[in-house]
Amino acid sequence: MSSHSEAGSHPELADRVKSILASKRLTLHQASQASAALFGRGSPYYLPHNLYYDLSHGQFSPSLFQLVAFSRISNYRLRDWLRVFGFDIEAIPRLQMQLRSKRTALLESSLDDPNLRVPWFQSLHTGALPTDIVPLARLLEWTEPRRLAGLSGFNNDDFLYAQIGSEDALAFPELLPGSIVRVNAGLTGEALKEATEEKSAHLFLIQHDRGLNCCHVRVSGR
Repeated sequence: MSSHSEAGSHPELADRVKSILASKRLTLHQASQASAALFGRGSPYYLPHNLYYDLSHGQFSPSLFQLVAFSRISNYRLRDWLRVFGFDIEAIPRLQMQLRSKRTALLESSLDDPNLRVPWFQSLHTGALPTDIVPLARLLEWTEPRRLAGLSGFNNDDFLYAQIGSEDALAFPELLPGSIVRVNAGLTGEALKEATEEKSAHLFLIQHDRGLNCCHVRVSGR
């Protein structure tokens, strides 16, 4: 994660925190008193009354507990307070994808900021899709960034995301190790009905006592 120095110079950071609290009609003294009342002065959640001074002089880096206290007292999201101090929680799934695993693993998708604008693209093709392998640039072009919450299915709880492990041979050759897949749990029932004794048309993400595998399934003993 980024260090809090990336959020701005220390005096600017103190001013930013002061402005955020003021937007909720709170002073630092009131926030400090509230943290003492909620968690106790000896608690790691306690917000010191001299926080602005320590921030301005680079003597203070808030703990996660104190950021939780800021969130609770101000009623602003924890992710927003993390961003104020330069911590990018969206780096967590990016790092998770870079750390290749032998086993197929679920990716954390709940950390995405719904207000984030992401690069997007549009189709260049109007007819039937080509059957041969073609450069992606012949099919898609970049367009205006779009707000993440506005994308279809963003808030769909049926979707899971997984990264195929290096030893998940059951997904090969359709999925290579390191591939990212989106799993629509809402389709499981109908897709299973279509499975035969040969194999299913769809790939399934299967959870078992040793982890996860992405594979086809077949019906036995029907």
